[in-house]
Amino acid sequence: TDARTGEPAAFRAVDGGVLLVAFGYTSCPDVCPTTMATLRRAMASVTGRRDLIDLVLVSVDPARDTAPVLAEYVEYFDRDGHGARTDDPFALRSVAEAFGATYELGDPTGDGGYEVAHTSLVYGVDDAGRVVVSWPGDLSSDAIAHDLRLLLERVAPGGIDG
Repeated sequence: TDARTGEPAAFRAVDGGVLLVAFGYTSCPDVCPTTMATLRRAMASVTGRRDLIDLVLVSVDPARDTAPVLAEYVEYFDRDGHGARTDDPFALRSVAEAFGATYELGDPTGDGGYEVAHTSLVYGVDDAGRVVVSWPGDLSSDAIAHDLRLLLERVAPGGIDG
């Protein structure tokens, strides 16, 4: 479900747009905040078409990522972005597998915490719900912005397909 609205999460871009989907968690010390900051810069540099790009972070750690925590985290990076979470481990696994994403929660540590491992890829989804591109989490914002422009031109009136 969408952490902000409570509605079911839809993994489909708006008509003619691109949905950026990442898997992670809010207490991630390095990969997630770096990836989210990179996506923020990439989206900001796609001027004139920004309204066609959406972002969703799927939490792989819903026990710690409550809806308010996840929504606040995502909104820090993109005020219109969405966090998606579920308390159903089978539903989470099903969504991750549909993208080819992996994650694993480690054994509890002495302080009650645990390690989380997860895919660092970001997926670009079109308005038909198809993954049309995936980017490594360490790719530059310029490279992602370049690809976003190409994807948006492909479906825009007068663009490559138009």
